[in-house]
Amino acid sequence: MRRLSIPGFTPPPPPVSTSEPRPRCVTTSTASTSCRSCASPACQLFEALANDTWKRLEAGWALGVSQGEESITDHLLLEIACRQLPNVKVAKLNKREESFAGADWEWWIQDPQGKWYALAVHAKCIGKDGKYRQLRHKCEMGDIKITQADLLAAYATSRKLIPLYCFYNCVAQVSPTQWHCGEPLAGREYMQLGCSISPLRVVQCALAQRGVPSFSQIHGASGDVVPWRCIPCCDQQIAHKLAGHVPHAHDALPVYVQQMIRGDRVTDDNPSLRLRTLLGGLIPEAYRDRVVLPHRVLVVDAGKVRA
Repeated sequence: MRRLSIPGFTPPPPPVSTSEPRPRCVTTSTASTSCRSCASPACQLFEALANDTWKRLEAGWALGVSQGEESITDHLLLEIACRQLPNVKVAKLNKREESFAGADWEWWIQDPQGKWYALAVHAKCIGKDGKYRQLRHKCEMGDIKITQADLLAAYATSRKLIPLYCFYNCVAQVSPTQWHCGEPLAGREYMQLGCSISPLRVVQCALAQRGVPSFSQIHGASGDVVPWRCIPCCDQQIAHKLAGHVPHAHDALPVYVQQMIRGDRVTDDNPSLRLRTLLGGLIPEAYRDRVVLPHRVLVVDAGKVRA
């Protein structure tokens, strides 16, 4: 895949909000820094989870029990499921089902017109040093190695999804150049970047540079990295922003997503689910018939959630 390049990163100006008292251990609560432009239960939940992810990372580092992206993602999935919000459904693939992970999540968002916009999402957790050391992770298939970013791009292209990264963050400071939300950066609003979403193209630009990608590099490189609350809180224009173009509108949920939400074993035999469809002759023969599925799915009927 052709890599893009960007000019060398320039450090951001002094932050408008910095240190807060170190929190004690936290559990998810309904309290959050609320986006004043909306008040839907789904939006409030995503805001609360972003706050708690920030605090969870900070507490984990302080107490020596830090968590990685798998643990945090499963925690988020459980919290969303526990709220039992109408029109918000989540599911995790049964580990007994042999599959190759095309994405950590798939998010399917329905607009008021009944069309579905689909996002393929990889999750990455920041380190205490403010860097994403797992961002250059490679998937192994026999003697072949392919970067996770390239696999995500192929996976999203084959299924007409928007490729994204979801970053779990906690940093010492957030500057105005790293804040691209419509709400002003004031008070503890910066904690909404506890869960941020980035287009794949931003990550590809960062990976084209030397060194380990950092929070400043990802969040300051463009205006396209936003708090994850934008998914349920904002209108469908957020999909256009993240895709960089008018995204494909799906008429219905695919069979494998419906089966996962129902808790059924995935039996969808669509050829697009096979690894050979994604990578063709690039991979060893033994891997070509492997099914490629997301580890988790999130389905939001956003048109009804905001009603």
